[in-house]
Amino acid sequence: MRLIAQKNSTSEHKILLSQHAPRTQKYGLHYTTSPGKTYVIEPEGGELNYDLVHKSPLKFYDQVMTQ
Repeated sequence: MRLIAQKNSTSEHKILLSQHAPRTQKYGLHYTTSPGKTYVIEPEGGELNYDLVHKSPLKFYDQVMTQ
């Protein structure tokens, strides 16, 4: 039941955020941590370099967390 609630919350929040939340960049990631809680992350500099995850996970983590 909780997974269905989270799935429904995710789709509802994406619609609401796209209509009402001000965007500062063209690129953003939606994270729904629990039913009723959604966050939008807009990394500085645009899209993250996910290739770096496989080469150097710690460097990728440091890059993301220092933005």
